[in-house]
Amino acid sequence: MTALANRFIYIVADEAHTRAGCVVNITIGALDDNSIPPFAVVVTSESAMTGFLLAEQIMSALRRIWTTDTEVVQHQHQVISLTTDGAAYNGKAARILKEKGLKALIHVLCLVHGVSLVANTIVDNHRNLLAFASNVQSTFAKSVVQQESFKRCSNVFVQEKLRNHLLQLTSANNAEPKADMSVVPWEAPSEGIFYVL
Repeated sequence: MTALANRFIYIVADEAHTRAGCVVNITIGALDDNSIPPFAVVVTSESAMTGFLLAEQIMSALRRIWTTDTEVVQHQHQVISLTTDGAAYNGKAARILKEKGLKALIHVLCLVHGVSLVANTIVDNHRNLLAFASNVQSTFAKSVVQQESFKRCSNVFVQEKLRNHLLQLTSANNAEPKADMSVVPWEAPSEGIFYVL
């Protein structure tokens, strides 16, 4: 995990609720170097998920790269994106992380979760579409080729968008772009939530 210490970092957090509580999967990887494999942290909690709890679990995962909260904040310009679903506590967790010092963090809502919410709303309002939507959903869910293609394309697309953003910021500040882009500090764009399209 020390290989990530000088890289730009992305975080993906997804949770599943069970009868026993909540399971949170946190994946952390390098935006600017595909040769470094991401690592995953799985956290279980007997209580319901909250923004505070999720923020603390993310900070704990980041302490696997940098050992203290102070070191995490010292490297705050490297922690670029947090991708989650649209649950309210995820937005709260992103705000808490920014308050803790991760000022460059951009909260990105997962497009797949957004499409799922739209589909569920349509189905709830038009029950006769339930069989059709279920069939489409199972076709996508079972398509290994589609899943792998989506993962590959979305990861490359998100990484390329963020790299281009970093290059624009570097050129806007009249700074010389770094080849490895590992030490270019920057602030997140204006407040808001960004969808990956």
